[in-house]
Amino acid sequence: MASVDVGEWIPEDWSSSPLVELYKNKSAAIQIATSDGGRFETMTTRLKHVPKDSDFDVQFTAKGATYGLDAEPGDQILLEAKKLTGAAQFDDEDIQDAANFVNVFATKQRSGVSALARLLDNSVFGVSGVETAEPTMTRPYTSLPQAILTSNLTGQVGIFSRAGTLDQQRAAINGALAYAEQSPWSSDDIVCVANPAYKQFMRNAPMNGFVGVPMWDETAGTVFNRPVYWTRAAASTTTATAVTATLGAAKPFLFFVPRAMLVFGRRLDLEWMYTDPRIGIGALSDTAYLKVRQRTAYRTGDGAAGSLVRMEA
Repeated sequence: MASVDVGEWIPEDWSSSPLVELYKNKSAAIQIATSDGGRFETMTTRLKHVPKDSDFDVQFTAKGATYGLDAEPGDQILLEAKKLTGAAQFDDEDIQDAANFVNVFATKQRSGVSALARLLDNSVFGVSGVETAEPTMTRPYTSLPQAILTSNLTGQVGIFSRAGTLDQQRAAINGALAYAEQSPWSSDDIVCVANPAYKQFMRNAPMNGFVGVPMWDETAGTVFNRPVYWTRAAASTTTATAVTATLGAAKPFLFFVPRAMLVFGRRLDLEWMYTDPRIGIGALSDTAYLKVRQRTAYRTGDGAAGSLVRMEA
């Protein structure tokens, strides 16, 4: 990085920016949204209504008879973009004394993007509770776990102890997948989203010690043959957070859900700004600021479509 841009928001190209690639790699939500079959709706305003998958009445019809009309109600979901932000300050004296300030700036920039990715993932795959309206923003979306827990159908939620047997752990995960495979919204494109805490016992599972397939195929990137997206932000919290210590102490989640049921909206691409310490508000204290932001929406297509497993202590 040869220079630092000053005073304007700098959008990052979504297809080629190293920062965007970092954001995608760190966020299971963005990986799913931008994958084949993912739903990442383009938004030109804060709110957007998008269609929700629904059933369609079909039948056999005799020659010359009138077609029966579909009576299934059409439905839609409302996406509302929320702004994810971060800011860091730099004293002008430190900037002057640091010959490698650009490298310091770039490192902090990457840290900010990684933290935004964790915050987004936790708000989608971790935080539970009723969505809070602005300006509170502790639960910006109705998350996937909240949608599932609200639905709470038989077999939809599995719980096991971290100290439980491999048979108990496997049964909980297999049961969650069985629910997702048999729900009214089931599809061939069910994905798994999981906290890396599940890797520890999956590695201990013998390849041929169970009836059926191995749980985790690390080479193929699958759990029970379903594509898996790992994120340490998939942990049970009551407020959205990117703090790694908080996420590490929380109860880990694992989900199975049809990919199309995870609906994201992109209102504002990832962008950043650097303010000069010699002008503007920073001039009052000789302080420079780095700011990053993105506006993203999320909604679960239907809470009855997915399932979750929670690992207890």
